[in-house]
Amino acid sequence: MIPTSTRVPVLSVLKTAAAVLSVRGRYQPTSRQWESQQPTASEVRHFMCGINVPDHHLVLQAIKAPEALATAQAVHAWCRTDVPDTDQYRTALASITRSEYVQVGRHFNLLVSAVDAYQREQHRRAVAADFERARQHSRHQGHIGERLTLTLTCKSHTPLNDRQYGYHLQSRTCVRLTDADHNTYIWMASARHLPDPGQTVELTGTVLQHSQRHGIQRTQLTRCRWTPATTS
Repeated sequence: MIPTSTRVPVLSVLKTAAAVLSVRGRYQPTSRQWESQQPTASEVRHFMCGINVPDHHLVLQAIKAPEALATAQAVHAWCRTDVPDTDQYRTALASITRSEYVQVGRHFNLLVSAVDAYQREQHRRAVAADFERARQHSRHQGHIGERLTLTLTCKSHTPLNDRQYGYHLQSRTCVRLTDADHNTYIWMASARHLPDPGQTVELTGTVLQHSQRHGIQRTQLTRCRWTPATTS
């Protein structure tokens, strides 16, 4: 049993939480106790108090990586600056991070959750900035029926409704890609092997149509073939 009065450094909590999230790949809230994965706050608490956790060596490696400290410092600054007056969650975090230490049994779970909240907000801002760049710069490319070979970066996958062909069910995915000039391309793919989000590829496809969605001009491609882009 860990004494709830035990005090640990705020920055160390954030650093350990960043390391645990990088190893696990996602945040597990304490409210979902019925799931098999241990809550992130419990893992962080156990690790900091010397109790063994799964993949202990991986968490230890992640803590030693410079990214963990950089994330902790960024989260700490985020907790204390530009706090909306109406945001009770951010206000509570600002209050907690004014102190150098936090008790293991008081406000600890809330502090651990700050890393996930910060990363989610940064992702939302990046998506919004990407959307605005595409709205301002994206233009239709090529002519209908033209075969294009392009260097593109995969931005996202969106699952679509399956199509039924006789007894065969075909899965489809909307793949969104952009080029260096922020032009947007759409590929309604039925292929299983797709580029990963963030991956840059050399893609050859036929222009199927030009469309516009949410103010973004899009070039839809079909019959696409791709390979990972070569780095010079």
